[in-house]
Parts: sequence; C-alpha cells; structure tokens
Amino acid sequence: MQLVKSSLVILWMFFAQSENAISKIMPIEFCDLVKSSELVVLVDVVEYEVKGKGQTGHARARISKVVRGKTKNEDIEIHFQGYGITHKGEWLLFLNKSKKKTGAVYTAGMGLFSFWPVEQASSDKNSCCDQVTLLNYPIDHIKIESGLIDQFSVKQQTAKGVKFTKPQSGISIQKLINRLATNKCNDR
Repeated sequence: MQLVKSSLVILWMFFAQSENAISKIMPIEFCDLVKSSELVVLVDVVEYEVKGKGQTGHARARISKVVRGKTKNEDIEIHFQGYGITHKGEWLLFLNKSKKKTGAVYTAGMGLFSFWPVEQASSDKNSCCDQVTLLNYPIDHIKIESGLIDQFSVKQQTAKGVKFTKPQSGISIQKLINRLATNKCNDR
C-alpha cells in the first residue's frame, strides 16, 4: 500500500511539473515569425469579436500598408484562436492565408506572436507621436535585435483620472518596416 501511495505522489509531482513546463512560452526568433508569415500588414481594425478568454475570435480590418507579401484586398478578415486582437485600432499583423476559408481571410502566422498592437508614443528624438509597439506580453518573448528597441514616453491615466507619462521599451513601426525592407528575414 505504501508503494502505491509513493508511486501516486511521484506521478502527481511529475505531471504537475510537466504542466508548468508546457504552459511557459518559449522565446522565438523575430526572423522565424517573419518567415512563417505570408503577409505582414499594418491595419486599422474596425470590428472584432472574441467568444471568451482563450476562445476563437475574428476581426475585420482595413489595410493601411502592406509591409511584406502581396494582397489585392483593402479589407481583410482575421480568424484567431486564443490570444489575438483585443481592441479596435491600429495593429501590425503577421498572417497566413486561411486554408479553410475563401476570400480575404487570414490566420496567425505564428500564433499569439502574430498580433502587435500599435500605439502612439514619443521618443527622445520626437516630441510627439511615433507609431510603436510596446514590449509587452507576448511580444516581449520575441528575440528582436537590440538596434530596433528604443525607449518611449507613453501617456497613461490612473483609475482616478490622473494623467502621467511612463517610459517603456518598444519598437518604432517605421524603423521595423525599414528593417524588413532590407533584412535577410525577407528571404523565404
């Protein structure tokens, strides 16, 4: 009986540790994200719906700039599972054409790493309004060359309405677009 209890405890410890190991996100290389995506676009999300945390979702967006790849469509539909688009506004997306749906329907190029919200912030070089992606989850798990990362001043507001500016690491969208135009990541 003691042997059975010991075995059960050992099995429980193994599976508890295994689940923790599986649930952690492993960092990826930025070039791997680019290479796994047929289309990299800057878009304005005009509509989105998520069925619940960790569930499927979809969004409609208007393309403002095709950074990499080709599409004839100005408007696209994006389908995602789990982490994806969380609000209307500007996004930089790394996408693949859907294999299940026809038309201008796309899916994530590399899961949760494919959806980069774009914000307005100021750098030391500009007094106002660079388009940036802040290094928040999950983008902070992408290995990005240090030359692309800058410090930005991000305007925030407390629950009581007090406004303040917070320095935060991020990536200038224009700098990223310029790098993709000349980078080896464009080779497929």
